[in-house]
Amino acid sequence: MEKSKNAFLECKYRLLLQICPLSSKAGNKSYVRRHYSIVKYLVQLSEAERHDLQRLIGLPLRHIQNNGWDVTAQVGDFLVTFTPNEVPTPDATHPNGDAVRPSIKLQPTVMDPGLPDFGVISFIRISSTFLTLSQPAQCPPFQLSTGPSGTVVGYGPVFLSPTEAAQIADASYDHAVVHLDVAISFHTDIGRSAFFFTDGVGFFVHVACDTEPLCEWSSFVTHHELHSYNA
Repeated sequence: MEKSKNAFLECKYRLLLQICPLSSKAGNKSYVRRHYSIVKYLVQLSEAERHDLQRLIGLPLRHIQNNGWDVTAQVGDFLVTFTPNEVPTPDATHPNGDAVRPSIKLQPTVMDPGLPDFGVISFIRISSTFLTLSQPAQCPPFQLSTGPSGTVVGYGPVFLSPTEAAQIADASYDHAVVHLDVAISFHTDIGRSAFFFTDGVGFFVHVACDTEPLCEWSSFVTHHELHSYNA
């Protein structure tokens, strides 16, 4: 496993990532612009989702529940559900490639004053990163219920800073570059916080309270903050 992991990391310095302007988006669709041999994807929250997030600012954050693959939170008179949104990001080397961001849905509910109080949400932060996939490599076989798996070819996520995404150059093969929203965090007036996040590729959303999650993308994110809602 360590050998495979090193191969994934080494490929980070062998990618052609010529970041060019990305097209706009609407709804939950992800738009693609092709430039020479590079395919780029914008996998981010929709304008409608950002609008819904702004509606939560100034409301009390209460019960939070991790359901294994999704997370729910009670914010004021809303039940907020965070689910994984898997978007295909294929390229010539990874025809089945995809990226996963958190998506949100608001449903009216009745606030229960008996639930734990995390304080009133003062701002919301959206964290984004650049993602690509490593060059496919042969991985060690593993045991199945029917016997050994045999030869396995796999690849993994490689996260990049904006500078790396703009500067790394090697035109030997074609990789998709994804600009991805990986986390949404609520920050309250009493210093509490809740982070709702994915690992970029797995079909789940997890939550961490009061402590930022330690993920492979942790050192490669930029942030955008929402501070108020204007109806």
